[in-house]
Amino acid sequence: IGERTNVTGSKAFARLIRLAHRTRRNLVLVREGPAPADAARRLDVWWKGDPSNVGLMTVLAYLLSRDPDWRRAEITLRSMAPAEGEISKMRARVESFVKAQWLEAGVAIAVQDGREPFDVIREVSAGANLVLLGLRAPGEAESDEAYSLYYRDLLARTAGLPATAFVLAAEPVDFARIFKQ
Repeated sequence: IGERTNVTGSKAFARLIRLAHRTRRNLVLVREGPAPADAARRLDVWWKGDPSNVGLMTVLAYLLSRDPDWRRAEITLRSMAPAEGEISKMRARVESFVKAQWLEAGVAIAVQDGREPFDVIREVSAGANLVLLGLRAPGEAESDEAYSLYYRDLLARTAGLPATAFVLAAEPVDFARIFKQ
């Protein structure tokens, strides 16, 4: 689905996201963004450590990299450490995931160092052709109004990113098996 930028109808859009999630439908919301000047194709998959969306995000990046126009795309699984001293622990966790998935992807860890996470993502992913970010699932008791506020805030915080795919995995599929076959 194209990302909704007209926030006046965001309660209805929040209901649509809730319906997709409740009926166990994976959801990818795509927002266009500025294209990088570099001709090399780069896909940045950002992972906070929550396993719910990363499988679908990596599968999407992998499938896109198999398209003839994206054949040589570089996939990088990125994460963020709160401080310099936590980089090695975070890198080990992300590398373990990549290895377990049999995924051909680079691993890069950025340091948050007290900065707003989306400022770090904007800086690090400025040269990417596509940024993949997990979308938080609506809470069971969360109102459409509350979720639409989350969504509006997410759009505001991610403004200025290159093309972005917001990904919500809602169905229980073993995405790791895709890479092992």
